[in-house]
Amino acid sequence: MINNQRAKLDSYDRIKKFNVKYATDIATIADYAGEKTKFDAAVAIIVAGANAQQVNISGNTTASTLAKAAMANTVFKYAMRGAAKARILGNMVLAGQLEMPITYIAAATKTEAVQRAQDIRNALNSNLALLVNVTAANVTEMDAAITAYDGLKDNATVAMQAKKASGTEALPVGYTAADAAVENMYDLFYSYFITTKPAEVTEMGLAIKIINTGIRHTPVAFTVTDESGKALVNATCKDMSTEKIYTADDEGVINIDKHKAGHFHFVLSAAGKVDVDMAADIKRGTSNNFTVTLKALA
Repeated sequence: MINNQRAKLDSYDRIKKFNVKYATDIATIADYAGEKTKFDAAVAIIVAGANAQQVNISGNTTASTLAKAAMANTVFKYAMRGAAKARILGNMVLAGQLEMPITYIAAATKTEAVQRAQDIRNALNSNLALLVNVTAANVTEMDAAITAYDGLKDNATVAMQAKKASGTEALPVGYTAADAAVENMYDLFYSYFITTKPAEVTEMGLAIKIINTGIRHTPVAFTVTDESGKALVNATCKDMSTEKIYTADDEGVINIDKHKAGHFHFVLSAAGKVDVDMAADIKRGTSNNFTVTLKALA
């Protein structure tokens, strides 16, 4: 949750306290209870969304990282053993297939790392009769390491997508509903008590004003994904009007906390993807949210 969202939520808390403080007066207003119910439900959605944004997915990330390292180490160990034997036997073609640095697997992308590990495993398995220092049991050990990583490699991405769906995407809906209910509550309270209890009306009015100015600046957010909908955590955004570059968070969201209103150009980029030059109309005093899909380089 970015700063302007926290300010908005703090403002809603003022309204909730107002409703408790003047519950007796409020109970006499027709239709107020229904709008209060809508407001409370919307705020609950916002709070749940904010909590979902804070879900710690580092456990998934750590497990995946450790499994990848274990796979790379296991395959590398037997690949080097096999490469040495192939060289001794004068089979330089096989030696070339097996003699790879550990980073060939460890530094590769998730899917590519599994494929490279599998290719080396297959080269070893197909030459067990020749490479007598590598056994079927060693191949089984590699299989276990590859399977373990393959089963974990996408967990962090799945967790981030779930986090985004339950958290970030729920917030705009909650804000819209809460603001609508607040406006109705104020109009009702004003119409019943502006003459008899102007101080209370003013108090609520101040709370409304804080909500309406809760977005003190004009924030801009870009959610950047690949063609499958996965978050691009390495994405960047260059604001062509200022030359400033912003980086995506672990949900693929690039936040610019405050920006001038008007028509601007942004360039969205990520490694291995085609840049997108995007024109955007930034509206003052509101959250400007955009979703951008970056396609893979041909």
